[in-house]
Amino acid sequence: MFLFSLLSADPEGVCLAGALAQDRYDAFGDTARAANQEFGDVLAYGLYQLFSEEVPFEIAAEPDYWESIVAYRKVLLSYSARRLRELGVTDGAECVRVAAARHRDDWSNLLADYFVSWHDDLRSWRTTVESQPKVTGIPEAIEAVGLSALSSPT
Repeated sequence: MFLFSLLSADPEGVCLAGALAQDRYDAFGDTARAANQEFGDVLAYGLYQLFSEEVPFEIAAEPDYWESIVAYRKVLLSYSARRLRELGVTDGAECVRVAAARHRDDWSNLLADYFVSWHDDLRSWRTTVESQPKVTGIPEAIEAVGLSALSSPT
């Protein structure tokens, strides 16, 4: 989600440099993780869907927008669980089933409210950062926040 603000300001301003890797892990080893991450997965999908649809980001403040996102996610999870069972990946199918069971009828409202609150927080943080004095070094930063430089222990 930290990239969303950067991407919305300049979609080409975020790029990869060098190589990226992910540590190995068992993607289906923890059904609780699948359940606990489902709300965030829906939120992230809905936010990044805004880029591909090229619609104003403010639409994410509307529960109607999230209703379609949640409906799509339910279809995707249903298909994924069925396909994983067909392939014999029972632990994967169980993770998907547990994630799908996490959905609630009020998620479209919760997602819209979350977006509004998050957007307000970003605006507040931007205002806070912009109001801070501009400094050029660590000693100046220490002074600006009212601290004193620590001397080394004797």
